[in-house]
Amino acid sequence: PSLLPPLFFPLLLSPDRNLALTCFTLLNSIYCRNVAMPLLSLSHMMPILVWVVLALIQPSLALSRKRAMSQVNQRRTACQFQQCRNLEEEDPNCTPMCVSEGCFLEVYGGNELEPGEIDVKRNRAFSRCAQKELMKKAKEARLEEARKKQTGRKK
Repeated sequence: PSLLPPLFFPLLLSPDRNLALTCFTLLNSIYCRNVAMPLLSLSHMMPILVWVVLALIQPSLALSRKRAMSQVNQRRTACQFQQCRNLEEEDPNCTPMCVSEGCFLEVYGGNELEPGEIDVKRNRAFSRCAQKELMKKAKEARLEEARKKQTGRKK
């Protein structure tokens, strides 16, 4: 029997196609073998299926968060050593403004940092904002790329 349970289909929507197809093939062979010669019941396989689906979805989200924070830190370092090289003591707002102007305005708004001031709470809020901003831009870029591929296939 080659009938697949509907639970297998979310695997095909995973961002990591190769891993998804490998898991899909493995689960398909286990399912078909169990239908023909039941070694495990489907109820015993359910926790495995849930774990595989979560393993496929969750790491991609975690990696994108880590990647986004890494990019924020890279931008921060680049800004500190390029645009704001000698201004950090005079203008502590230079680096966050350089990293993300939108997040700078959102977090620091009318209450900018004064020379020598360190505000850990707002710095964390700024980092989260910049991270979310990068993740949103990356998601929009992926959607745009998918649209381009889709229109390319139609032609």
